Amino acid sequence: EAGFTPADTRAVEEAVDEAIAESTDMIKERGMGAMGPLMGVVMQKLGGSADGKTVSEALRRKLSELDD
Repeated sequence: EAGFTPADTRAVEEAVDEAIAESTDMIKERGMGAMGPLMGVVMQKLGGSADGKTVSEALRRKLSELDD
């Protein structure tokens, strides 16, 4: 509501998947510690149009799935 259109959920999921695919080595090294850097990558991919909470939740979910 602050002058931007939130990215839709599918766009967030796609950006998260891309960021994870591009950062597998960092994720292996850092695990959940990769969240911060990945947040920046995803937000950049979405041009800052996504809600940080939505991105964070999607990233956390995807990273925890990788741990299984």
